Amino acid sequence: LKANSLMALVVIIIALINVLSKKFLVMLAKSERNLSVTDERKSVVVSLFAVQLTNTVLIKMFVAMSLQEVGFGALEVSEGEQTARFFDGSYKEFTHDWYVVEGVALLIAMMVQVIVPHVEPTLLQLI
Repeated sequence: LKANSLMALVVIIIALINVLSKKFLVMLAKSERNLSVTDERKSVVVSLFAVQLTNTVLIKMFVAMSLQEVGFGALEVSEGEQTARFFDGSYKEFTHDWYVVEGVALLIAMMVQVIVPHVEPTLLQLI
């Protein structure tokens, strides 16, 4: 139960970061002084793709994957008493266990990402 609630919390945090990053990237694109609306939207889409890919997939994979067999040790990033370890996970490749744990979490995050962008417009229509 604790693992599932932690996974749900992570999915919600990922979705919130993606929503906030969209708002920020739209503001940033408007300040870029693009020559056309198409260029402005292209800037937002490319930047948003990079941020969401990194936030949703790459960070999760870097934490869960293990590169011990290829001679690459864990990468530790410390900030005060907090330490994050990358490339020191339990999975050397995409196994059944990876799909059960990490794959399910990634699938849930993607399903939430489909719903979250539609919440704000729907609420504004109801109010």
